[in-house]
Amino acid sequence: MSIFAGLSLKEIYVKRCKEVGCKPNSSLRNALSDKPDDFDSLSFIDVSKNFLGPKGILPLIDVVRCAQKIHTLDFREQQLTNEVVKKLCHALVRHQGITRINMSNNPITIAAGTYILELVIQNSNIEYIGLDNTVVRQAVLEKVNTMTAKNSEKKLRRKTLLSDTFDKSLSAKVEKPQKRVSLLDLKNTLSTFLHDKHEFLFQDNPLDALSQLCMSQSAWFFDVQFPADDSALHMEITKRYNVSRWKRLNEIYPK
Repeated sequence: MSIFAGLSLKEIYVKRCKEVGCKPNSSLRNALSDKPDDFDSLSFIDVSKNFLGPKGILPLIDVVRCAQKIHTLDFREQQLTNEVVKKLCHALVRHQGITRINMSNNPITIAAGTYILELVIQNSNIEYIGLDNTVVRQAVLEKVNTMTAKNSEKKLRRKTLLSDTFDKSLSAKVEKPQKRVSLLDLKNTLSTFLHDKHEFLFQDNPLDALSQLCMSQSAWFFDVQFPADDSALHMEITKRYNVSRWKRLNEIYPK
């Protein structure tokens, strides 16, 4: 948010505490980043074992609004009011990361239930709302649970669709004939690496140089003797030479 640009999450929290007239919670303050604009460092807030009260929750709302990577909020047993819930829901309508919110064991009523229902309708990222031991009507609770279940199903379908699309794209790339790196260029590149300790072992890792060569030619490195997808050949080499993994030269010939 532009009004908090250049501030850290800790500074935002302390600033808002001062504005609403409450003392910052030391445990929470110490847990927040003190780096300016480091908003992605916070992934969850759990104050269920640390009573803040409704006024103490208010400063956190702006922290949550800035920290778009937060996925979980646990505000159980905070004596939340309907007004605090309204402000929280307003802050979360377009939140990109939030998926779970627990507001159980709070004296919130029908009005809060209306705000929460509207929130889960507007923000399809939210998959769970905990409302045990509240005064929210059962009919509203059922609607909230139905909506969060639909949100979960939508998210699963999106993930499946993205996965299928990626698999098809990858398959098309694999099936498409690829240009191989020039053998002459490959030999010239490898000739710059020393192997005086062993006829077939390089003293330095040539992978970076080979990678740059492949990128410059938009080509693939391919060794017909050791194709990467031939697991049977890899097993045979392991068995024949009694080597269970690749080893660096300095492991075989210590200095």
